[in-house]
Amino acid sequence: QPGTHVDLVGGFRPDMREADDTAILRARVFVDTREGATREAGDIVEPLTSGILKPDDIAADLFDLCCDKHPGRESETEITLFKSVGTALEDLAAAQLLMTETTPCRSMRGKYVNGWQNRPFPSGHTPDWIWMPAVLSRS
Repeated sequence: QPGTHVDLVGGFRPDMREADDTAILRARVFVDTREGATREAGDIVEPLTSGILKPDDIAADLFDLCCDKHPGRESETEITLFKSVGTALEDLAAAQLLMTETTPCRSMRGKYVNGWQNRPFPSGHTPDWIWMPAVLSRS
């Protein structure tokens, strides 16, 4: 559909695909890293190998997008596709977000948060604090 965005994050080997060639052909393709996606992501590797996708058809990677070298989506009706194989950059960004958007909470043992109970780890040890989203109040 016009305006659709597709995130592909599950396939991490050259022989694994989450989207067919039609999806690749219809979308403006973005990747987390060109090097990783063109070597490891079946959703990119297979279309490149068959000629359906050319290296220049990859509009941008995360670096390009974060440095404003590419505007990203160029219209509300454009179909976009983002393929991630996972990079240290993404892990760092997630860790930074976790540290800035969470707050330590004490005495959470046995309490429910967002429908999940804080249960002991497999070792039987439950820490005396866990990280909780900052929007939740301290217990």
